[in-house]
Parts: sequence; C-alpha cells; structure tokens
Amino acid sequence: MTPGVRRYTGTGFVFRLAGLVPGGWITISEFVAGRCPPRLYMTAHVQLLHVGFMLMMVMAVAIRIFPRPVKDDHHCRPEVAEATG
Repeated sequence: MTPGVRRYTGTGFVFRLAGLVPGGWITISEFVAGRCPPRLYMTAHVQLLHVGFMLMMVMAVAIRIFPRPVKDDHHCRPEVAEATG
C-alpha cells in the first residue's frame, strides 16, 4: 500500500470518528432527552461523514486501482500531488 493510500484511508477514518460524535449527540438528544437537536449538529454530522469520509475513501481507492506511471515518464510528478494533498 502506497503512502498516499494510507494517508487517505487514515484521514477518512478520522473523519468518520469525528462524524460519529455529532451523530451520537443527535441520537441522545432526540430519543433520550426528547428534544430536537440544533440543525448545526445535523449539518456537521452529514458533512463529516459524506464529504470527509466518503471523499477520502474514494480517493484512496482511485489511487489504489489506477495504474502507476512508468519510471521514465517525465509528466508524472508525485511531489506535486503530495504538496496539494
């Protein structure tokens, strides 16, 4: 597994854990306390899970399944991808 795939996968799971915190708060406040949670918590929950977790997993899979460039390809510059990622 390449370092980029490992980084995207690890970051995805950090986003997933961060998205479960507001999700747990929503569940507790809705079913245990009987009140409607603030809309900000629902937005944060969906944003962290869908955009954070799913996007990082899609990027990890994309890097994993696309073929690697040949060694003498001068157009491929992994250091630019590392700087932007």
